Amino acid sequence: MTDAFGSMPGREDETVQRIIRPIDQSRGWMKLMAVMLFISGGLAAITIIGLIVAWLPIWMGVLLWQSAGSAEAASKTGLESDAIDSLSRLKTLFTIQGIVTVIYLGLTVLSILFMVVVIMAGSSN
Repeated sequence: MTDAFGSMPGREDETVQRIIRPIDQSRGWMKLMAVMLFISGGLAAITIIGLIVAWLPIWMGVLLWQSAGSAEAASKTGLESDAIDSLSRLKTLFTIQGIVTVIYLGLTVLSILFMVVVIMAGSSN
């Protein structure tokens, strides 16, 4: 019986250990970034407006922390399921970060356009 990726869940494999090794070696940095995201979310939650978006960096931190843990487990055991879990959490993290970046860039462009309109309107008077 195979999982959605066509692999055998729970099967130990030395190839998995070699493939996941670069992520496992970055585990310390991943956990550091997760802690920074937790702190960022906590600081954002202090303000009323920040409270609206504080969940996002906290969620991203949880994903990163869990991915690091799964990478460590996959590196030690060679289980495909742990490696897939680690990589799927990274995929979700990158998807969220991509969406946030597109929104941020869109808001930046709108802000610049708004400022140009305000300056043009002010200079015509």
